[in-house]
Amino acid sequence: MKIFKKILLITLLPIIFVAMIFAVKMFGTEKSIDGKDQEHIQKYIDGKDGEHIQKYIDGAYYFDGIVIINKSYPASENYAPEQSPVAQNAFEKMKNAAAKDSISLNIVSGYRTFDYQKQLYQKYVERDGKQLADTYSARPGYSEHQTGLTFDLNNASDDFAGTKEAQWIAENCYKFGFIVRYPADKVDITGYEYEPWHVRYVGKELAKYLYDNNLCLEEYFGIDSCYKD
Repeated sequence: MKIFKKILLITLLPIIFVAMIFAVKMFGTEKSIDGKDQEHIQKYIDGKDGEHIQKYIDGAYYFDGIVIINKSYPASENYAPEQSPVAQNAFEKMKNAAAKDSISLNIVSGYRTFDYQKQLYQKYVERDGKQLADTYSARPGYSEHQTGLTFDLNNASDDFAGTKEAQWIAENCYKFGFIVRYPADKVDITGYEYEPWHVRYVGKELAKYLYDNNLCLEEYFGIDSCYKD
């Protein structure tokens, strides 16, 4: 009987071990801002490795659980996550903190659908031509606003640059999980002109890492942002 139990135990151990590995991969405990696996994000921040996992989920590209929409990684027409309540709540906290410093912040543009961006982009093309419009407006499917994680604050124009509000955002938004998505020194990398009013929610850990290391998302993930045509 004892011999039988030993044989049974030896037979089952490899199966149990494999099952445990599978469970860890499938049901990791760390979460990203949208509930997806964030294991690789934390490893990268900790300096343990520099690899990233790319997935295409429900019409959009995700890198380590972070949705990316830029000139190289468009979202489909059917990708419609709506406004993120997590990002909205983070903005409210940032707004309240700014108010304590006598800074007033408000949202002038948030979530945009594919169709809305299509109309907006076409209006700019008709006014300024396609080449110029591409430097400051995203084509339909290529707008970060379609993520539901992006806000334009106060005044979406060049007049906002250099204001005390713009300076406060640049110096403090990371504390609430936001980044200035299109910095002045990253124009050739992001593919867009400097937009001090345009903030993107990525979560506090990643936002701080990007801020501390002066990186944009393209640099962090090792990707580009350029239209094919």
